[in-house]
Amino acid sequence: MSFWPQEAIESALGADIADAIPELLRLGNLEVRIARLEIVALKRLAERDGRGAPPRDAKPRQDRRSRIPFSTWARPQSAPSP
Repeated sequence: MSFWPQEAIESALGADIADAIPELLRLGNLEVRIARLEIVALKRLAERDGRGAPPRDAKPRQDRRSRIPFSTWARPQSAPSP
């Protein structure tokens, strides 16, 4: 069995998404304002994991935006011991 990303599934469903996936389980966009140092760290982690970063001109798909600073709710995880 293969794995399909949720974004691909939602796109394929089109208008039928309302019947297939409850609203609270659908993908949403999140925009946050964080310190530039955290942005650099996140980009480096994404590059390390082979995920890359979205293009600078990428625009959010929804108008709803979070104004909660990233650093107030995201705490770094401790590094595993060697």
